[in-house]
Parts: sequence; structure tokens; C-alpha cells
Amino acid sequence: MKNTLVAIAVLMSFNTLSADLTFQNTNEMSYAEINDVRNKLSDSELLKFDNAVNMQMRMAVVYNDMNYRSQYRVIVEDTPDFRVIGFNDNTTAIKVYNAIGVTVYQKANYGGQYRTIIGDLADFRLIGFNDDTSSMKFF
Repeated sequence: MKNTLVAIAVLMSFNTLSADLTFQNTNEMSYAEINDVRNKLSDSELLKFDNAVNMQMRMAVVYNDMNYRSQYRVIVEDTPDFRVIGFNDNTTAIKVYNAIGVTVYQKANYGGQYRTIIGDLADFRLIGFNDDTSSMKFF
């Protein structure tokens, strides 16, 4: 049976970050979602993805279209520069697995304005950050 966390997007903007919290197993990918993602990854991305799924590591899938459509990238660790993954200023939606949420930043190296997202968010326009994300941290 699939455990599901009802996704609630909490929008916050602060000048300082609160303490990091670690929560595990907040939601799970279905078998169909796992296979869909696996079929579109390069060999190096596939290894990271499989490790994240098997070890129930925190993971985020960022999409360049709202409602989880079009191109996406799988992220399994804090990412200081989205240019490295070829997704700078392209993020419009996010799904978060095995973590409570993420903080997305407007600039590389966790700079500029930021938004904290709890759970999944299908449309970054709701937080005023559509196609304006350059780095990300899990919490």
C-alpha cells in the first residue's frame, strides 16, 4: 500500500534559514513513476536515481512545465548551481521524495531571494518563482 503525504505548499520568505530538520519516508514513488523516470535518464543519472530509490534517500524531481510535464531533472543532493544539471532558470514544478521539502534560490550558490516549499508544488507561479531557480537545498 502506498503511503502518501498530502502535499501542502507552504510559502515562506525569510532573511535567514531556520534549523535543518530531517524526516524520512514522507512519500513514495509508484512503480510506474519509477519506471517512467528510469527510462529517460543517462547511465550516470540512472545510477544516482536507483541508489536514491533503493536507499530511500531524499530526492527531488524538477520539471520545466507546470503540472509535472515536459523535461525534468532528478536531484539527489543539495545543488548549488543548476547550470551543472542544465536546468538553470527552467524550474516550474517539483516533486519531493523522502524529505519534507526544499528551499529554492533565485541565484547560484544559494543566493538571492528564496522560497521554502513543503511537499510537491505543481506550479511555481504560485510562489512567484516560475523559471527563476538557480540552486536548491533539501531540509
